[in-house]
Parts: sequence; structure tokens; C-alpha cells
Amino acid sequence: MATLIRYLDLGEISRRRELSILIVLGVMEGFSWTLIKPMLPLFAASLGAAELVIGMIVAMPPLVQIFTRIQSGGMAVRFGKRRMIITSFVVTMTGAAMFALTKSVPILFVAQVFVALGESLFWPANWAYVTSLAPRRQQGKVVALVMAVQGGFGILMPYIGGRIFDLQGFWLNGLLYAVFAGIGLVTAFRLPVVEPAARGEAATALGESQPPGTGGTAPKPVKLAGARALLAREWVLLAAWGGTIIFFSWGIHGAFYPIYVRSLGYTATTVGLLATWQSLFVTVTRFWYAKAGDRFPVDRAMLTAIFINAFPLMLLPFVRTLPLLMVVAAVTGCAVSVIPVAIKTLYANATADEERALAMGIDGVAMNAGALVSPVLAGAAAQSIGIPATFFAGNMLTLIALALARTVSRSKAVAKLLSGREPEPAVAP
Repeated sequence: MATLIRYLDLGEISRRRELSILIVLGVMEGFSWTLIKPMLPLFAASLGAAELVIGMIVAMPPLVQIFTRIQSGGMAVRFGKRRMIITSFVVTMTGAAMFALTKSVPILFVAQVFVALGESLFWPANWAYVTSLAPRRQQGKVVALVMAVQGGFGILMPYIGGRIFDLQGFWLNGLLYAVFAGIGLVTAFRLPVVEPAARGEAATALGESQPPGTGGTAPKPVKLAGARALLAREWVLLAAWGGTIIFFSWGIHGAFYPIYVRSLGYTATTVGLLATWQSLFVTVTRFWYAKAGDRFPVDRAMLTAIFINAFPLMLLPFVRTLPLLMVVAAVTGCAVSVIPVAIKTLYANATADEERALAMGIDGVAMNAGALVSPVLAGAAAQSIGIPATFFAGNMLTLIALALARTVSRSKAVAKLLSGREPEPAVAP
């Protein structure tokens, strides 16, 4: 890790042991995307679920996280990031065990709820912790580094997940996911014990007044005053809308791309291989961005990535051969790798330490709002006019996201943000 940090010119990062632990934790939590989620639509279809039901299953985690991400960010401020991360892995293990044991479509919904709660508790605390380890000018690079290392460890997991699904069945995918979550739980205890913020500090971060008689320590129910104050900032609202529509597009493709590839005559192993191929380009691009990302304005990087992502997806309904599927996966992988890094960097750069977990919660809500509606609508479209038609909707929404990103880049608030001024904490109205 020390050699990698020197190569990427990240010598100002402090507490490198904590950064290494956080990377391992992200890898363990991220295996849900690479080991379970590409195969989940195929498993649901094998149980006889219709396209609309499959879309509802895929939409369950975004539905849960819309109502829990901001609260999770506030709880990380109140009770400490370490405690929230440990709790997240306990919840995730429960959902993973359900995946391993069930052969029932209704239980898939319940398992998705537990996995979604685990992710919701983990990611705001994780990203707030990661960005707190780097100075402001290097936060984008450290986000890219963490995502790249996490992706690098997970490159082969979609292929392995596909092989397991073909040879043994989905139960083994779920069992391995539970094992990885258990490893994450044990590793999380190695984070240094950090006392939760005092009541007065947490109240300030959330835009609340401190009630008398609490002594500065008593936790109170999380309120959304701080979230409303953050959303009052023009750049936050616009970036949130852009993230919503981007994940609307990705949700459509993610829910039915595996089924589309299977309909072309390919196996689940091929589905996993394509996901692995895309992950390779995601990881390489993020390592490049970790090295050179500070040379590009955040808004320009986001614009370019959204633009590159849009056009290959327009051709996807006409792509039927494996080489062309690999080309689309490679190009979109390069673009997909940069967009979330740029958005998280924008949030991190423009928030003070005490409100960063809350900002990452808003980021999660924006993404999941798009991912919630898209699988259900895509499922309805797939039942009536076919899966390829659902891809066209996602492509058009990607272009809308590009227009919103242009609005963000031209915003005076963003121009001021990118000028290098330190952010000030939000104050509730």
C-alpha cells in the first residue's frame, strides 16, 4: 500500500493503516455486486418469476435505501463510523444467509431488504471515513484509488459467480457472500475505536439546536434539517438529479442485461465473463484516474464520462455477437468507472468533515431513487414490447443526465467550489 500511495503521489494521506482496512471492508461489502447481483435475475427467472416480478426484486434495495441512506449518514455522525460499519456487516450476513437457503421468490424480497440495509449502513460511513483521511485537493484521487483496489479484487468474481451458478446453483453464491461478510465483520473490529461525536457537535452538523439538559452526550432521533440545508445548495440538488437519472439508466440495463445475454443463447458463465471483462476496464480506468485525476476539473471529468457512456448503450439492442458485447462492456466500463468517483469527489470537496457522512447519504438516496423506478418500469416494458425496447429508454435518460451535468458544470456555485475555497458547514434554515 505504501508503494502504491507513493506512485500515485498521495503522500499526504494520513493514517494509512485505517485506509488499508477500509479498502478491505469495501471489497468484502462490494462482493454483493459482483457475486450475487449479476446472477439474481437469472435465479429469480429459474424460480418462475415474471419480468415484472424480477424488476420488483431488483428494485427492492433502492426502495429500502431511499428511506435509510440519509438517516444512516446522520447516525454515523451521532454514533461513530466504526460502530455503523460493524453493524452493517451483521445485517449483510443475515441477508446473504437467506440467499443461500431460499428457493422461494418471496424470501428473495426479504433477503434483498437485509442486504440493502447493510449497504445503507455501510457506504455513507465508509466514504466519509475514507475522504477524511486525505486533504481536500487529493480527495478525488483517494476515492478513485479505493474504488480501483476494490474493483481489482472483484474482477474475477462475476465470472466465478457465473460458473458457480451453472455448476452448483445460486445457494453457493449466497453462502460465499455470507462468508465474505463474516470476514468483513471480523476486519471491521480492527478499526481504531473512535468515540461518537458529542451531542453538541452532532447537532451542529445536522443543523439542529442542542436541547437543554442533554449534557452534550445524549443521542436523539435523527432529523433531516441538515439534509434540507445541504439540498438548498444549488450544486447539491443538481448533482443529485444527475445521479438519479444516471442510475435510472444503469438500473434498466443491470436488471435485464443478464437475461438479454441469455436470450442470445449464452450461458450464465458468459454473463459473468462479460461482467468480469467490464470490471477489468473499470479498475484500470480508476487506477489511471487515481494517478492523473487532479489534472482534470471534477465537472469536466463527469461530463466526459457521461457522454462516453451514452453512445455504446444506444447500440446495445442491435449487438448480438460476443465480440461486440465485449466492446460495449469495455467502453461503458471506462465511463462507468469515472462517474461515481467524480460525483463523490464533488460532495467531499464541498462539505466539511462533520457533515460529510450526511452528504454521502444524500448521494446514496439520489442514486437509489433512479435505481428504484427503472427495474419496475423496465419489467413492465419487457413484458409488453420486449427487453431491447427497455434499453432505448435508458439511453435517452443518459442523455438527459448529460444535459443536467452540463447545467452543474456551468453553475456559479460549482465554479466557486472548484476555485479552491474551503467549504463551510451547512446551516439549517
